[in-house]
Amino acid sequence: MKRIIAAIILIVMMSTMLASCGLFGKEDETKYDGTVYSADISVTVIKPSGAGGAVNTAMLNVANAISATGANVLRNDDGAKQTGSEIAIGDTNRQASKDARALVESKHQSGNISFAIVYKDGVLAIYGADDASLEEAVDYFLLNYVTGAELKVSTSLSYSISMNAEEYEEYLKEKEEAVLLAGWDNRFDYLSEYLSDSAIDALKALYSSLYDENIYLWVANLWDDDTGAFYYSCSSRDYKGFYPDVESTTQALKIIAGSGMIDNWGDGLNGLDGAIPESMQEQILEFVFSLYDDEDGYFYHKQWGKNINDDRKGRDLTWSMQLVKYFGAELPDGWEDAISRLKNNGKTDAVSAVSYMMSRSYVSPTAADNRFSSEANFKAYLDSLDILSNSYGKGHQLASQADQIKAAGLIDYCCDYLDALQEQVFDRQISNGDTPTGLWETAADYHAISGFFKLAVVYSSAGRAQQYLNYVLESCITCLLSTEAAD
Repeated sequence: MKRIIAAIILIVMMSTMLASCGLFGKEDETKYDGTVYSADISVTVIKPSGAGGAVNTAMLNVANAISATGANVLRNDDGAKQTGSEIAIGDTNRQASKDARALVESKHQSGNISFAIVYKDGVLAIYGADDASLEEAVDYFLLNYVTGAELKVSTSLSYSISMNAEEYEEYLKEKEEAVLLAGWDNRFDYLSEYLSDSAIDALKALYSSLYDENIYLWVANLWDDDTGAFYYSCSSRDYKGFYPDVESTTQALKIIAGSGMIDNWGDGLNGLDGAIPESMQEQILEFVFSLYDDEDGYFYHKQWGKNINDDRKGRDLTWSMQLVKYFGAELPDGWEDAISRLKNNGKTDAVSAVSYMMSRSYVSPTAADNRFSSEANFKAYLDSLDILSNSYGKGHQLASQADQIKAAGLIDYCCDYLDALQEQVFDRQISNGDTPTGLWETAADYHAISGFFKLAVVYSSAGRAQQYLNYVLESCITCLLSTEAAD
């Protein structure tokens, strides 16, 4: 029941009905002329006088769910005279409740789940044969009817169902699907402020076509049961010399999490720690730990070794530590990744620094890490990148190193440096009478725009906004509408 209420609160402003099949999903309510509640019409949820237990809980759940839509809801018992629209829970003295009870009694058999929903004379009655049936009746009502700040029903509404154990099992599967679909629709609600209904519907259709059972079959086929890690592709899985890697493993888990498949599992990142079996978690962590190099704190794959570029090195460090955090784990005692080493190198207290170095078999940073040891060294490194002529390639390099830059305490310095370069391009375009692109390069092409998004990772790591966003948006639109072939 708590999950049903949570789902209803999440879909408060849904503009579409539940797109489910079978028992869940009612007809277009514009056909109905019985208004239960709206912005102008309040509703009173009532129960039998003196009723408690399951009936009282059901009344509160209905009232709270409707209140979450923004509608005005009152609560009372059936001893009060009807003065307006009502929702009657259980065996009240209202005629709608009596009709609902008669429907249930005509179908109910011992051991069945049986309930009815009836509308009559301004009263919508929800009745169950027993406590379990009443709870299911409320769930059914909330999932099928409480989808916004207005509810209209047919004035002849008279629905009832009685399910044996086997039928009830199938019913529960449909209900679970309805809950998941409600959550899926809710993911798009925030877009209503920016996009039309037709655009949102198009996005839903696109993502629905992408996230079907085939994507899970594809991801499952990338898994390597020997290491617990994932391959990049099916072709790399099938050819000798290719092996799983931490980046592909992280992305595979993100696909599973991002699809919404495991939203209701666990407390870790999108439920990964609850949805992934412990044995598989341990296997993935063992794979990550096998890549660790104590000399410099980075993670190296056997297929590439240590002779790799900064992009690969930085990404594998980031992905490895992300996987460790996904499952709430830590590196084994005495191990220290390169990011932590950069943080500890920043100690200014000589006594604590000496104490730190003596507390472990300390290894000084590699030559590559020395680029982050001071502002002067870091500036020299940034100057060597020539970002203005290759913002994509060098932006990718800095994005891969963002965690290291942040750990060294240089992330704001990096953003200030990038801001200054961007301002140079902007000022030059203004002085030349050109339309500013807002980018780090003068052309508004895919390469420069991709560079902007690569460098966005650095700003995101710093928690800072980028400059000239309106100009960047115009550059994106210009690029999209261009008829010239992309480079």
